[in-house]
This record gives sequence, C-alpha cells and structure tokens, in this order.
Amino acid sequence: MEYPIYYELNFDGFKNSLKFEWELTQEEISEAHLSAQETKLMKKLLISALMAYNEYVDHNEYERVDLDGFGIQYVAYSNKKGEKISWINGFTLENNSHNLEDASSFEAHAVLVLDGGNRYFETTINLTTGTTDGIQIHGSA
Repeated sequence: MEYPIYYELNFDGFKNSLKFEWELTQEEISEAHLSAQETKLMKKLLISALMAYNEYVDHNEYERVDLDGFGIQYVAYSNKKGEKISWINGFTLENNSHNLEDASSFEAHAVLVLDGGNRYFETTINLTTGTTDGIQIHGSA
C-alpha cells in the first residue's frame, strides 16, 4: 500500500467535528471543491511543509514526521476573502478510533485527538496564495 492515504472529508463532517474550534475563531467559511490540479498542488505544498518541519524539528521533544502508515484527511473551503483553503489532518492509521476497513468513516468524521506527538498533525494550505500555516504537531502527554 502506498502512503499516505488521502481521504476527502465531507464539509458537514468537518464542520460538525470541529464546531468548537470554529466557534472560537468565528471565521465565516463556505464549502469549496478542489479540482484535480488544486488537489495536486495541495499535496505538493503539504510535502514541502513537512520537509520544512522535519528540517527544523527539535529532536529532544518531537521526531520527524514520516508519512509511512499515515492517513491524511482534507477538506476545502472558502474564507470570507474568497480564498480557497484546504484543512489537512494527518494521523497514523494504526492508532485511531476509526475502522480502517471503512473509508467512509474517514470521509464523514475528522480524526480528533489530544496529545499523540508526531503521530498527529494539522495544517491549513491557502491554495489561492500557495502558502501553508506550517505543521502543527499535537502535544505529548
């Protein structure tokens, strides 16, 4: 199997899973869809962000992120400026609460964790500007 495995998270599942987070930011968003070219760009920018993270990671606290065995959830939305954003949620496939045999589970609900270290990360990619917010690793307990 080739990793990472990408799962397009549906917009309602995204909003419901992260309702608390979006209520805190009060950001107005609307559903968007990625073209094949935008999906390719998203993947390229994600790999670049991970390479930058791995180059600068503090090895005393975290390890490099290696996408072998990872799943990547993504969902596209437009912000109030009209920019197309892709929210990325990376997680190890073996240590999560979803059924690995049922891809629809990964497409309907975000994998949410507290802690987990470099086995879980998030980022957002602005496809309009071609920029990322950097890799946000979940804390370690």
